[in-house]
Amino acid sequence: MPSLFILYAFNDRALPAPVWLEQYLLLPKAMQEKISRLRQWQDRQASLLGKLLLLEGFKKLGYTPDLSLIAFDENQRPFTTLPFDFNIAHAGKYVLAAFNTEGRIGIDVENIRPIQLPDFQSVLAPQEAAHLKQHPDPYRFFFHIWTKKEAVIKAEGRGIAHQLQLINTLDNPILLEDTYWHVQEVPLDAEHVCHFATAENRAGQAVEIEQVALQ
Repeated sequence: MPSLFILYAFNDRALPAPVWLEQYLLLPKAMQEKISRLRQWQDRQASLLGKLLLLEGFKKLGYTPDLSLIAFDENQRPFTTLPFDFNIAHAGKYVLAAFNTEGRIGIDVENIRPIQLPDFQSVLAPQEAAHLKQHPDPYRFFFHIWTKKEAVIKAEGRGIAHQLQLINTLDNPILLEDTYWHVQEVPLDAEHVCHFATAENRAGQAVEIEQVALQ
C-alpha cells in the first residue's frame, strides 16, 4: 500500500441519470443535501465525484468506506480519525483526491486560461511578481504559482489564505510560518496544472496517480 497516492475522475460530461442516482445514494443524507443545493450540474457532479473518490481511497487504504467518519475542524477543514490525511480539488475536467498516511497533504488544480493578471498582484510575493512580468507564458506560470500556494494553504489547514503573498513558490520547500512544505507537480495535461504539498520531502519518489472510472 503506497503511503501517498492520488485518485482522479473526469468531470467533463454528465453522468447518466441511473449512475448518478446510484452513486448519490451511497452518500450520507447531509452530503446529499449539500450537493443538491449547488446550482450548476458541473458543481454538483464535482462534489459527488470528490466524495466517491474518498470512498475509493478508504478502500485502497484497507478501511471500510464510510463517509460518516469524516468531520470538520475549527477551520472547516475535513478530516478523519483514521491514520491518514486527505484533500480534494477540482477544476476544469478534473476532480482529484490526495491521500497521505505520513502527514498532512494539500492539493490544488486549475485549468489554464486568460485572466486579468493585475487583479492578482496582491497574492504574489515580490519575487513571483518580477518573474511573472518576464515570463513568455504568463498565464501558465501564474497558475503554477497559484496551485502551489493553494496546495500549501490547504495542507497547512489553518485558514490563513490571506497570507498568500507571504508564500514564495520560487522556493521549494516553501516556508509558511514555522513549517517547510515540499511541493510537487502532478502531471495531467497541457490545459491543466496541479500541485500537492506535504511536510515530508518526497523528491525523487514515484507518486501513484490512478483514474477512477465511474461512467
